[in-house]
Amino acid sequence: MSSQSDQTTSPGPAQTASDVKWYALAPAEVANRLQVDPARGLSSAEAQQRLQQYGPNYLAEKKKEPGWQAFLRQYRDLMQIILLVAAVVNQLFTGEWGTTMVLVSLTVFNAVLGLRGEARAEASLAALASKMKNIARVRRDGEAKEIEAEGLVPGDIVLMEAGNVVPADGRLFMTATMEIEELPSPARALPR
Repeated sequence: MSSQSDQTTSPGPAQTASDVKWYALAPAEVANRLQVDPARGLSSAEAQQRLQQYGPNYLAEKKKEPGWQAFLRQYRDLMQIILLVAAVVNQLFTGEWGTTMVLVSLTVFNAVLGLRGEARAEASLAALASKMKNIARVRRDGEAKEIEAEGLVPGDIVLMEAGNVVPADGRLFMTATMEIEELPSPARALPR
C-alpha cells in the first residue's frame, strides 16, 4: 500500500486571524495566503526567515508544579483520606497520640513514595523525549529534503508517505489512497 500526500503547515496565530478555517479553503487559496508555490515549496532563505519570525515547531513546556503542591496532590488519593480520617477519629475518641502519629506518618510516607515514583517517571519520559527525533520530509527550493520537525514553519510543503508520523498541523493538498490510524502518541505530546 503506497500512499503519499502533500500538506502545508498552518500558520501561527501571529500571521493570521485565528478564525480562519484552513480546512475549508481550496488548496490554491491556502498556498496563496501562505505565499508558497506547492510545486517548489519555500526557499531555504524564506524558511529561515519564518523560523526566526514564528520560532520552532514544538509544544510549549508545561509549567512545573511546585513541590508543595505536588505533595498536597498526593492527599487526593482515597487511601490517604481514609488514613487521615482514621487519625482524626482515633485522636478524638481515644486520645492516643501514638496511634494518631503512626497513621499521620503513614500518610506522609505514602505521599513521599508517590512523589518519588512520579519523579522517576518524569525523568524517564524526559530521557526518552530527548533521544527521539521527529524527521519531516519537506519540499524546499524545489526538492525534497529531510529536516527535524522542529524546523517546520508556516507554509512548508510536507511530503507524507505510508507509515509517516504527522509532524505538524497542516492542510492536505494532494492525497492518493490515504488511510489514517489515529493512535495516542505520548511522545508527540511531550513538551520540549
